[in-house]
Amino acid sequence: MDVQLTKLVSSAEKLLRDKRSAVSGKTEPPSDTQNTTDKTEFSSSLTSRYLKVQETLTGLQQELSKEQMKLGILNEGTTPKEDLIHILFGETPLFRELSENPELDLKELKDKVQTNKDELTDMIRKFEVESENVLSVGMLKSPENFRKSIEELSAKDVPMRQLSEKTIERLIQ
Repeated sequence: MDVQLTKLVSSAEKLLRDKRSAVSGKTEPPSDTQNTTDKTEFSSSLTSRYLKVQETLTGLQQELSKEQMKLGILNEGTTPKEDLIHILFGETPLFRELSENPELDLKELKDKVQTNKDELTDMIRKFEVESENVLSVGMLKSPENFRKSIEELSAKDVPMRQLSEKTIERLIQ
């Protein structure tokens, strides 16, 4: 992609302003107050998207850990099939498939687990890239407001630093 991140942010802000003026029926240029409101709204939507992506990533990573554990046990091959249903992951059975269908073949189960693991890995990569992109846009546009918003919403101290243009270019590509 050969688009500068600042142009992308500017386009997004312009779309917000155009949408507001179309809704209110105004054709006059936006005032400074409206620009500030647009920037705050844009930063707020970036913050909420970033936190939602992080929440999704946490869930996906937990599922990936579960699938990796299943795969490790199945690859080891030392645990009898009837004992697999007694292995827990947290407070839930790890091999729920076997308790629901005791006739399931272990090779078939192993293939299914490997497929699930691969799908989860692909989804995690997609969300990690989205997270980095949202973070980059937020830090580029309004680093202090973005950091404060994330800290307030997540109740965590989030260390952030200004990203270089080279880093942002790498994230976009």
